[in-house]
Amino acid sequence: AVVSTQSTGDRWSDEEIKTFEDAQDKFGDDWKKISALVGTRTWKQCAKRAEVAQKKPAELNEDEQVILLEILDKEPVHFIDEINWKEIPEKWPYELDPQIDGNMLKEKFFRLMQYRVPFYSHLSYSDIIELLMEHFCKPRRDKSKKQSEMINESIKVEVVD
Repeated sequence: AVVSTQSTGDRWSDEEIKTFEDAQDKFGDDWKKISALVGTRTWKQCAKRAEVAQKKPAELNEDEQVILLEILDKEPVHFIDEINWKEIPEKWPYELDPQIDGNMLKEKFFRLMQYRVPFYSHLSYSDIIELLMEHFCKPRRDKSKKQSEMINESIKVEVVD
């Protein structure tokens, strides 16, 4: 299925991603055929997307985990299945990964949750987020607070001298 011929900008839509993946399965690394099937991306953009996907680590780094949790903490939902994963990339800092999509973030969140939250299936969404925030965000805030205190102390010392 050829996607609309209007380019959607830097972020790939779910429809473009699905068409790209289907085309890549069918054509391998023939980027011109893949581009023609996608219809909204040049062959260079298709090749770049495949290159980035191959380099992409399986897990988010700690800073990215914190960012994702902060985004999810603000979601007005009561259950995980209410999250609109298509909208999450719009809140993701572009400079971290301009090609990230909701399915990638969803997969990474579920891996994180399964790894870090025992018995997650018995917990509410807010409890899961709270546990993950406590694990990842509190140590980071404590470290930032200590660094701020050290900077403030050094400023006081400089002023006194």
